[in-house]
Amino acid sequence: MDRKPRLIELNAKAYTEEHTFIAGLSGEERAASGSLQRWCAKDVIAHNASWKNRLAENLLAATQGKLTQSAEDYNHDNAEFYKIHCQKTWEEVLVFANQAYLALQDQIGALSEATLEDTNLLPWQEGRPLWRLVIGNGYTHPVTHIIEYHRDHGRPADATQILAEMVRHCQTIDDSPDWQGVVQYNLACQYALLGQPEPAIQALRQALQLNPELLEWSKQDPDLDSIRALNV
Repeated sequence: MDRKPRLIELNAKAYTEEHTFIAGLSGEERAASGSLQRWCAKDVIAHNASWKNRLAENLLAATQGKLTQSAEDYNHDNAEFYKIHCQKTWEEVLVFANQAYLALQDQIGALSEATLEDTNLLPWQEGRPLWRLVIGNGYTHPVTHIIEYHRDHGRPADATQILAEMVRHCQTIDDSPDWQGVVQYNLACQYALLGQPEPAIQALRQALQLNPELLEWSKQDPDLDSIRALNV
């Protein structure tokens, strides 16, 4: 399967989704200030761009045989990204987001299909093929934060609609039970966070059937706290 064109497409879809999200913000939401504990809309876009930019830099470094920047402590890195960007204007954040998007598109375009299947290009891949990190940083991670924003601001219908589209797109990139299990697991987490236990349980059951290796993590994943006491 040629994954590169699809990854380029999904990176672009996430960027478009971000701009659709921005266009739908109220004046109050655009003017809001956030905190490290509760991001405003501008913080979400800056955060997404920071991780796209980090991956682009790491892909370039790795392919040139240079040192990469690992993410051993995501909370620390997220706090650092927040400090860097929280005082920026919308215009400055949008410039950075565009630069990060284009940088990641360039790096994806420069990768071969064989490299996208490589499980050792970056030290923290843990046996996962590189394309999974690319779709994560370029598509599912930014879209998930938009879903979370809508959920936290009382727009569950918007969150559910975007979630369904994200799942459809993710399902098309790989048909292995392992990956399809991951997609269903992420769906279960989002349904649980949206307060929809029945579809969450259904998706989780399907995920564990497809990818039993997810079972141990599911027992401690805080995203599933709301359904853990139920008979899954």
